[in-house]
Amino acid sequence: MKIIYTDSAKTELERFHQDRQKQLEAMIEHEKYVFGDEIVEITASDIRELEKRFYVKEERAYRFPTTTILLKMYFVVGIGMAVFGVFYDQFMELLTGNPIQRLLVLSGVGLSVLSIIGNYYLRVRQEMREHHEKRYREYEEKLQEKERNDC
Repeated sequence: MKIIYTDSAKTELERFHQDRQKQLEAMIEHEKYVFGDEIVEITASDIRELEKRFYVKEERAYRFPTTTILLKMYFVVGIGMAVFGVFYDQFMELLTGNPIQRLLVLSGVGLSVLSIIGNYYLRVRQEMREHHEKRYREYEEKLQEKERNDC
């Protein structure tokens, strides 16, 4: 497959290249800058190291995990409401009874729920990062394959 760029596409590609170069320079300057030094030297190893941080971001990739999270949250809330309905009398007795017992139970439930939500959030975030890294590697492999074929 042959790819042809229009004149306006070439202009945008050059702008894109300059933007990525500015981002790369800013990242390296942030990491290597020494107070009082006027020059920051960029080496090939700096570029190779930082290229791992550049990702191709696709908006579509974020929609489905959010929907999945919402559906699971609805499921948990629904189960919680059903359990609350079945044990309503016991819950009301707990709420109107001993205040120390009530505080301990509600604190324990709150910490457990917070822990479950935090764990789930971290797992989803890690899965998304791995997904993006995999897509980026595939993209890089395609570019390298294309460069090899062009030479």
